[in-house]
Amino acid sequence: MKIWNKFLTLLLSVVFLLAVVPSRDTRADDANFWNSLSTRYYYERLNADQQALYNSLSNKCYSILNGSETDPDLKIDVSNLDLSAREISDILVFFESDNPQYYFMIPSFSYYKNRLTGKVVAITNYMYDEFADGSYRSSTTNSLKNTINSWTSAIAQKAASAYDVDIETAAADYLCSKTVYDLNAQFDQSPVSAMLNGRTVCAGYSRTFALLMNYFNINTVCVASENHMWNVINLHGYWYCLDLTNDDRGSRAGHDIYNVTYANMSRLSSDYTSITDLQRRLMPSTDYQNGLLIKQAGGAYFNYGGNTYFVIDIDSALCKKIAGNGENVSSIPIADDVSMKVVNTPPTIHTSSGNPKDDIRAFVDRLYTEVLGRDSEEDGANYWTNRLYRFEISGAQVAFEFIFSTEFNNKSVSDAKFVEILYRAFFNREFDYSGMDYWVSQLNKGVSRMNVAYGFIYSQEWADICATYGIVSGGTTTPNVIIAPSEATNSFVERLYTTALGRTFDADGRNYWAGRLANFDLTGEGAGVEFFLSPEFAGLNLSDDEFVERLYKTFMDRDSDADGKNFWLNQLRSGKSRKDVVYGFTRSSEFVDRCVEARIKPY
Repeated sequence: MKIWNKFLTLLLSVVFLLAVVPSRDTRADDANFWNSLSTRYYYERLNADQQALYNSLSNKCYSILNGSETDPDLKIDVSNLDLSAREISDILVFFESDNPQYYFMIPSFSYYKNRLTGKVVAITNYMYDEFADGSYRSSTTNSLKNTINSWTSAIAQKAASAYDVDIETAAADYLCSKTVYDLNAQFDQSPVSAMLNGRTVCAGYSRTFALLMNYFNINTVCVASENHMWNVINLHGYWYCLDLTNDDRGSRAGHDIYNVTYANMSRLSSDYTSITDLQRRLMPSTDYQNGLLIKQAGGAYFNYGGNTYFVIDIDSALCKKIAGNGENVSSIPIADDVSMKVVNTPPTIHTSSGNPKDDIRAFVDRLYTEVLGRDSEEDGANYWTNRLYRFEISGAQVAFEFIFSTEFNNKSVSDAKFVEILYRAFFNREFDYSGMDYWVSQLNKGVSRMNVAYGFIYSQEWADICATYGIVSGGTTTPNVIIAPSEATNSFVERLYTTALGRTFDADGRNYWAGRLANFDLTGEGAGVEFFLSPEFAGLNLSDDEFVERLYKTFMDRDSDADGKNFWLNQLRSGKSRKDVVYGFTRSSEFVDRCVEARIKPY
């Protein structure tokens, strides 16, 4: 619906313009329009100095796009940035890939070096001579904007649905029908060549396609080798390569070099492999392909059981549920003898069964399934469940026992598979590609698997997952999920007021302490010490006998036994402080049992 809403917004904008509202300032609309044609994919992967140059380029190009100055100043001071000429060249390529709307730029620059240090201190970009004329540039900007609106309107009408691949296919076909390859095309590195002149080369195809897809909020970038340029597109969270230059069949795209992996493309020609190291490292990772399915079946979507599924990969049989109200399934049939495994279905949100131990057992069983790939054995599952239930071990410690077990290590999984398993085991969902790309790149840089696992453990998502199962996460992040105190937790706190302090509790006070205890922000020992060593308790001036009796009734929820009470009284007579006796009670197995029953971490 987002695509159609955007088109509706465009139509409404036209209606408002026809109404000629005198006070309307269209500069904000222009900014939103031109910015909608960008992506920030490469920008987000640059370091601080690289981003600083990118921002300077962005500010200057936007000013030129919206200005009418003739022969605008293209020089940029980089003396305060630590950048080599090679880096600057790559950043210019990245900037142009992220921002295809700056049609007037030529992918070339001059740089100036300090003769003493050899450091690059300034650069000058180049633009087409014709666009240096302010009047000509303004006219071209208006023409390009009108053409973009016309093309995107036609694409939206031609698309079979508002889903990503249908928009992609409609745009590819429309671009191919409007454009021919011509080595003598004017402004051949610019979308202007394709959209206004109808004749272009690979750069024109790629930048125009990226511009159109970004308009529809489908993240698309360009990749440039020494002699060629093509696109990488993100469809429902997965990246694919396509090359419309070589896929143009005149009236439509041929869907031959279409939604494939980079490895697949690389086998076709050296034009795809001659890219810089920085580009190779930062370009999106493409592991799946469905272009052949689109060519043969006419689309990458299947309906089953009231749901719509996107076919991620036809080789490994992967599908993603993207719409519908039916139940999730593990696979869907698409032919008599072919079924597709479903991934990236919405994560199953764990809801409490009402029995804390059953909830924890579900957590343990999931680790067996996702990490070891098998059902749990009863003895092992009970062992981990009981230790988690009694707060003897955290969720992180149990997860680490599985992910770094001998059984798992013997599987010898790849780095990508390792990260994929972390997502399912730790986050209870399939990976997202930006996250997958990041963690695999960290492993490629030499970061250990242990440290990558810690990255998951310290996350907000892990804290929230553990909270839904009622266990201590073992990470450092406070969960956003709030655990409601049980009746037993409230009773524990109420005894601190009524038995330890000998007075009625107020609801706000009870809720405060119970909330902290239920969410493991405070231990049972910590709460007990706060009350029994408080000035209010000291002001009661209780005898040793009454002091010990209140400890029994508060912490153990029972009257004292004669032997136990005599033991603690003798401890006080022999010189032990009341603080020592409080800690003696909180470290007892009976106190731990009362805390566990109340779902309170003892200490």
